[in-house]
Amino acid sequence: FRDVGMFPIPILTRDVPKEKLMDCIGGKRQIVDKMSESDPLKATMVEFRKLYKQKFGAPPDNLEATAADVADLAMDGLKAVGPDPEKLRTWLETSSMKGYSADYKMTADNHNGIDKNSLLVLMGYPNKWVLVK
Repeated sequence: FRDVGMFPIPILTRDVPKEKLMDCIGGKRQIVDKMSESDPLKATMVEFRKLYKQKFGAPPDNLEATAADVADLAMDGLKAVGPDPEKLRTWLETSSMKGYSADYKMTADNHNGIDKNSLLVLMGYPNKWVLVK
């Protein structure tokens, strides 16, 4: 992109870009610090970062928060209805959860469960991510 004069560099991803990717365009990402204090996800993201760093000695990527959300959702479902696949699927399709990386509300048509309020648009500039409002 730089070779043809295109900047900022467009990056399309369903997840927060990893530090290695940001290193390629000259910086590191810190999106939680750029989120509005009124964002309902900020408090849970900050708490997850704190707990993760205490346990593992390094800040997490968004992948770790998503994995924790999936594990919590799976455990909640298994506790609620047991391991029967049909019962578990029905439970998941009617469940909602406030997670570390997003708020989830599953339906029969939406197994992703993430709504637009859980998404951020970031632009990568040299040495920083900029949150698009």
